[in-house]
Amino acid sequence: MVQRSDILLMYSGGRNNGSPNRSLGGSISRFIAPSDTLNNLFDIKPESIPRGAPVSGHSPAGISTEYRALYIKNNSRIDTFFDAHVWIEDQFPGSADILIGIPRTNDEQNIVISPASEITGGTFSLKFGDEITSDIEWNTTITILASNIRSALKSFDSLSDVTVTGTVLPGDIWSFAVQFIDSDGNKLQPNLQTFLNSLTFTGSAADISITNVTDGRPINDIAVDIAFGNNAPVGISFEEPTVDSPIFIGHLAPQDNFYIWIERTLVTPAIPEQDDESFTLKIGGASGAGRTSVGLPVTDTGGYDSGYDSGFN
Repeated sequence: MVQRSDILLMYSGGRNNGSPNRSLGGSISRFIAPSDTLNNLFDIKPESIPRGAPVSGHSPAGISTEYRALYIKNNSRIDTFFDAHVWIEDQFPGSADILIGIPRTNDEQNIVISPASEITGGTFSLKFGDEITSDIEWNTTITILASNIRSALKSFDSLSDVTVTGTVLPGDIWSFAVQFIDSDGNKLQPNLQTFLNSLTFTGSAADISITNVTDGRPINDIAVDIAFGNNAPVGISFEEPTVDSPIFIGHLAPQDNFYIWIERTLVTPAIPEQDDESFTLKIGGASGAGRTSVGLPVTDTGGYDSGYDSGFN
């Protein structure tokens, strides 16, 4: 069962970044964010930032929007955190508005077999991570072959479900779109590989190629980098999720992580004393036998007196 200490808040900015001010996307850091991280996530004091550092500081007046990226990690080595979802609670009126950005796309890969009309029979197998399918029998009906591929992939212990859609393309090509769904959606998946090609043929030898079409996000993906704290991350849409309409992420297997972008917009003259926007970021889910619901509250007062609480509700 996932414990309260298994769900970690970690910086972005690369393996060696230990500063919230430089948590500007990129790969996950090895540093766990301390208890006051969100209190100081945007509390950038110009006199404390080295010259040339990639942070934007405070705007003296008007509207100022800044961004930070953090990672949530299931640090358990044996247990899955089911149905992870994120929302904001207790956002109080202040000098700023808080929005959350988490992209969600299913991983999609494409298997191409050609020349299809010259294949007379035989089998092939696929590799996914450390797992290898049983032999997949050739069939001259593309929908049946698509079903055979799906059944082989679904036999993996590490996969819950995929869809496989076959399409006949010009040039005697059969194309199979493999999309990872259900609890494997929203997740960067290992690339499928051809393990063994034992297809028989007349004329040209049968070729099997596999390409990546769409990277799954955000689980195990890497957040886009931004050069400065006030640069909007490319491709990220922001929203204000609630307990009734949270952002659903999916299942976090042991050691899985996902990134979350936080957008803070100041709407009044912005000095540290006025950065008093307060909100609670919550990560809900289910843990262990019976899928008991749990929650992870994270509080930011934009100031100085409350912090990251890793306790489940």
